[in-house]
Amino acid sequence: SYESGDTTIEEVVAEETRDVQVIPSVDSKKALTTHWKIPAGGDEITLPLSGTNMEVIVDWGDGKVDVVKDNYKTHLYTNEVETEYEIKVQYVAGTDLDWGYNDFSAVTDGTRFSTYTKYLTKLTNWGDMPAIEYGFAYCENLAEVSGDVGANTFTNVTDMSNMFYKAGYNVET
Repeated sequence: SYESGDTTIEEVVAEETRDVQVIPSVDSKKALTTHWKIPAGGDEITLPLSGTNMEVIVDWGDGKVDVVKDNYKTHLYTNEVETEYEIKVQYVAGTDLDWGYNDFSAVTDGTRFSTYTKYLTKLTNWGDMPAIEYGFAYCENLAEVSGDVGANTFTNVTDMSNMFYKAGYNVET
């Protein structure tokens, strides 16, 4: 049976039946593509994703791909040396799905988004991801915002006010 991004396949192995979950791949053209520089020793990061009935596919750039249905998904990197990861996030479904946060206090040291603001270095594709105000605010090491800006680039962006507020990349929106 197929269920919005998840596929269950029944497989018979040596007279044994088991379910296998197949994780779909990310469509690079539809994905919000970001680059994160994770320090030596690794760290856990939290993506600023929230919504109702949310479903996104996340390629963490380290060989792991998740179908995410919960708000504020975390991922642990265990790299031994400083490593840059390309993280792709593809919107599949959801109501009121947003990339970002609407509260300045959410990004101070010690909060769940503090790693997001420290480690995000590039935004190289907007994709179809809905975003809200303060989407990349306080991302102090954001040095590049690029990618193909086409006709549908900002279709799912609900509010660009303060999108790059106090970010390393100085842009006016």
